[in-house]
Amino acid sequence: MERFDEIYDKVNMLTSERLKDARSKKRAFILGLLVVLVIIDLIIFVVNQSNAFAILFAAIAFLVLMFVLLKGNDFYREIYKNEVIKGLVKTYDSNLFFDSKYGISLRDYNMSKFDNNFNAYYSEDRIFGKFDNGSEIQLAEIKTERVETYRENGHTEKHSYETFSGLYGVVKLKRNLLAKIDIYCDSHLNRYSKDRIEIDSAEFEEYYDLLTKDKILALKIFTPELIEKFNELRREHPKYNFELKIENEKIYFRFRCGHGLFEPPRFKSDLDKELLRKYFKLIYYPIELTKMISNVINDVEE
Repeated sequence: MERFDEIYDKVNMLTSERLKDARSKKRAFILGLLVVLVIIDLIIFVVNQSNAFAILFAAIAFLVLMFVLLKGNDFYREIYKNEVIKGLVKTYDSNLFFDSKYGISLRDYNMSKFDNNFNAYYSEDRIFGKFDNGSEIQLAEIKTERVETYRENGHTEKHSYETFSGLYGVVKLKRNLLAKIDIYCDSHLNRYSKDRIEIDSAEFEEYYDLLTKDKILALKIFTPELIEKFNELRREHPKYNFELKIENEKIYFRFRCGHGLFEPPRFKSDLDKELLRKYFKLIYYPIELTKMISNVINDVEE
């Protein structure tokens, strides 16, 4: 993570003026609109001598102002993501790209079979590109929900609950492994599975379960260096669960780190360093981990 300070300085240099300009324009426009609406309201009151009409216009003006304020926030949000987050990704790795408008398709998420208990799916903020070894990666923020509709007292009611929120990614390998290897968060159910492999790392064993039918191949792939990378990710994000699957020529992973990722700060400075450090770590560790796995898979002997 020593690189972060260097990356932050470059992103700060490239984007600070653009962000200040965007925020200033937003504030100036909203303030100007507010002044115009107040003047119109006063004119209406003076000309018509009607409190009721002036109050009605004031209520309409308030709704217009709220609408403009929301649109202004959306405008600044897009500027922030396309300047700061895109710059963060590109400075970290010039082979990666960022698109705030699109996410990962439902089809690509369903292929992993991580989650079957949802019927509402949302995705945005896609990061995609290639590793130096030729493997292709894409990851994005994803939120899935189970929405249930029922009738109560003659009314249709909806209840929804979240089944997953965080980052999800897919890596397309240059090589078909012809095997399936799963890493789940530690559970009593998996602990006694006949497919579970004991790893020579107490830290790894505390937080993860590695399951596969091809144990010899798995031990060739999961070297001590790779196991330490999993441990490092856990140390940096002790509250977030990380799961990963290797299936033939694909790596699927998901990082349960919540939703609302990569959003601009509300009450901090535009380029708050600690917030960007958090965003960078969410990007860095899953990518570095899957990059290491893809390198090992390309080199491992069958």
